[in-house]
Amino acid sequence: MKQKNKLLLLVLISGMSVFAQNRQMNLDQYFSDLAKNREFNGSVLAAEKGEIIYKKSFGYADFKNKTKNTDSTLINLASVSKTLTAIAVLQLKEQGKLKLDDVFVKYIPEFPYPGITVKQLLSHTSGLPDNEELLDSIIALNPDKILTNRDIIPALINYKKNKELKFKPGERWGYSTTGYELLAMLVEKISKQPFGIYMKQHVFIPAGMTHSYVQTSLSQKTDRDRCINYMYSNHYEMKLQQMDTLPDWKEFTYNSTGLIGGSNVVSSINDLLAYDNALYSGKILKPETLQEAFVPVKLNNGKDNKAVVGSYGLGWFIEKDSTGGITVSHSGSAPGVTTFFIRDLNKKQVLIIIQNIQNPSFNISPVLQMMNGGSVIYKKSVAFEFARCLYQNGMEPALSRLREMLSDTVQYVLTERDMARVGLEFSRTHFQQYSLEAYKLNTEFFPKSWKAYDDYASILLKRKQKDEAIKMYQKSIELNPDNLNGKKALEQILK
Repeated sequence: MKQKNKLLLLVLISGMSVFAQNRQMNLDQYFSDLAKNREFNGSVLAAEKGEIIYKKSFGYADFKNKTKNTDSTLINLASVSKTLTAIAVLQLKEQGKLKLDDVFVKYIPEFPYPGITVKQLLSHTSGLPDNEELLDSIIALNPDKILTNRDIIPALINYKKNKELKFKPGERWGYSTTGYELLAMLVEKISKQPFGIYMKQHVFIPAGMTHSYVQTSLSQKTDRDRCINYMYSNHYEMKLQQMDTLPDWKEFTYNSTGLIGGSNVVSSINDLLAYDNALYSGKILKPETLQEAFVPVKLNNGKDNKAVVGSYGLGWFIEKDSTGGITVSHSGSAPGVTTFFIRDLNKKQVLIIIQNIQNPSFNISPVLQMMNGGSVIYKKSVAFEFARCLYQNGMEPALSRLREMLSDTVQYVLTERDMARVGLEFSRTHFQQYSLEAYKLNTEFFPKSWKAYDDYASILLKRKQKDEAIKMYQKSIELNPDNLNGKKALEQILK
């Protein structure tokens, strides 16, 4: 009997070992293929129950000097920073120094919206505008100014004179980085410490995030281990550009570099793994407080808010799967930066991805599948290959190449998102006809997608083809009666 038990144990151990090896091999093959085709440049770390499943870095932190990315490479986390700002606010709540239902004006009396609460700022249900709408006018008048959080309140006071809130506080969900910059001010006011010092002493050090910090100076961009941020001009030229050298992006790479709370936490995949472990161990927040952060915030009507991804809690996007499991996450996007921090609470899994080449088309779903034993074969993007052929050879050769790729489903895949991206990139140049063709093809390939028709209508309207634009907007609204932007655009055309 003992011998049978030993044999069964050996079989189980062997099976687990093979599963782990296959999972690691699949992830490595997938990311290697991505990197080879210039679709990934950065670092990835996947772990389960504190044990690393896969960790690897690809490409360069600095292309000019051939400095490679490593697991210690530091990057601006962009909006993943919001999860850490939320931790700081919840720490103060634990200490009884604030209540989430307190109105923000209780702590910052000059704040011009007396009805907005701390919880509404944390959950993006305040109705406040996002940064660009709020601050663009300041930058236009002061193009060499580096904005700081001190500029937020005066900007809001001025905003209130001319515009209404996006919606009544608590009425619905609307993303606002401005809200998190206000929360950083709240942390400073209550703790009587600069935000960066508070985060270091009460979040980074306790969590074991030994190399992380809040960027408070433009000079920190040259810190040791800090990567340089890049982007490809588009998917049809694939010209690598350093973000700091592009005048069109100055608002983000220069003017906004002094804004903290919603962005500008600098970290690495190693430190983010320590962060994940600290959340489980209760080092930086009590389990019951953290659990509160992972519950969708209710709207005024008593229903859960509907965010871009699932619902939103206190600093986290929240998704429930078919088995009742919960995934909490945040992504980040900034010029030359793409980041993901995804935690499956039931499986105790974490996926951390940082890229220093901006990649808005990156698809996280295949990676999550492979973390759970799935096998995903990398396939080249039909849309991006079509765009390159269109740019280099013209319409007829590109359409011929398109047909070839569509018949080769082993090596290529067509997605609506990629083709829409091609349409958008061509629309920003003088290749307007190519943009029109890409959006039109998207409606043909994805005839049940309201978004495809909405995009096509938009570019038709831009080219003053109003009759066709009306038809496309009508089709989009037919497929999605909740398409409010489409309804507004259609109403304006008909007027």
